[in-house]
Amino acid sequence: MYFLSEAWGETTAPGHVAVMARWDRRLGNNQAKLTFEFNTETINLELDQVYLASRMSLGGQIRAEALGTNVLFDYFQNGEYDASRTIAASNGLANVWVNWNPFSRFYVRHEHGLRKWLSIRVPGRTSPSLELPEDSFVYESRLNLTWWNLDNDVAWSQRQRNYPRLQGFAVGTTFGANWQFDTRPWGARDALIFTPVDSRNQPEHFQWSITQWFLGGWKIADGVRLQIKEEAGWAAGVDDLSRRTVGGLTPFTVNLPGMPWAYTHADKHASTMASFHFKLPVADVEVGPLVSGIVVQDFERIGASQFTSLWGFGGFVDYRFGPWQFDIRGGYSPALRAHHPEQGAWSVLGVIGWGSIL
Repeated sequence: MYFLSEAWGETTAPGHVAVMARWDRRLGNNQAKLTFEFNTETINLELDQVYLASRMSLGGQIRAEALGTNVLFDYFQNGEYDASRTIAASNGLANVWVNWNPFSRFYVRHEHGLRKWLSIRVPGRTSPSLELPEDSFVYESRLNLTWWNLDNDVAWSQRQRNYPRLQGFAVGTTFGANWQFDTRPWGARDALIFTPVDSRNQPEHFQWSITQWFLGGWKIADGVRLQIKEEAGWAAGVDDLSRRTVGGLTPFTVNLPGMPWAYTHADKHASTMASFHFKLPVADVEVGPLVSGIVVQDFERIGASQFTSLWGFGGFVDYRFGPWQFDIRGGYSPALRAHHPEQGAWSVLGVIGWGSIL
């Protein structure tokens, strides 16, 4: 379990928290894994690694997320926090997949899911003139291809540890396709009420995406490691319900120090984060600097086609003490401050985690 909290240097925008509790159990011959997880506003029940053969297994999940999907209860546009455009989005998902390890370190996962959306206005905040998304069913298919050459780290199995210490590398690509049964344009569409009107949330029945990612870590001296995290994505036909969230230093988003969690939502983006990890001579502690750069289309969320480049820098403390985990991360974005001088453009995030093997 863990408790995560983020603060941002802007008094008009709220901070964010996340609370996670997870239970894992091996079944039968110690292969199939049953997981139950509560994460803030999401409940997930999952069964994975049900082996059909030595290199092939099945999995599935039932997942429900209430009111907080994609952090759409916050809305930033042109550098300003606009509560009138916020919504509370919920969804339920039933998903099944096949895992296949055809050779060596290469892994294939093919998923098929059915999702149901439900959106409401945030009481006391959302404008009554805001048009809500269609409460539609969506069929989702994902093909994940991964080459995994990372050394084992306890963070992969001890989920109270959000930031793995990387040694080696992994690279992957996800091809996604959605079929949304019912669609309609939504958002701030009344020109008599909103300026500017929302032209970016016009989902199509067929939606597709491709996401590429890379994780790497290398020892460059005794007690010193370099880590690289990279991600790029391109999507078409989507809306803010399914766009990638950008901002903050959480493990759930495209990271940029100095920008808050889910400051913007992107269908086209590229990002890289580099960090140096210095292991202290006492206890199990790593500290170091980090720097991140992103390129994102329609950064201001006004329906523009141009891309914006931003960067930020900061630092971190990663302290592992038995079953406990303590993380502090923070930073500043000169690029965000240049775009919007009225913003503080700094952020800080803290995590306290604990886990036990029963």
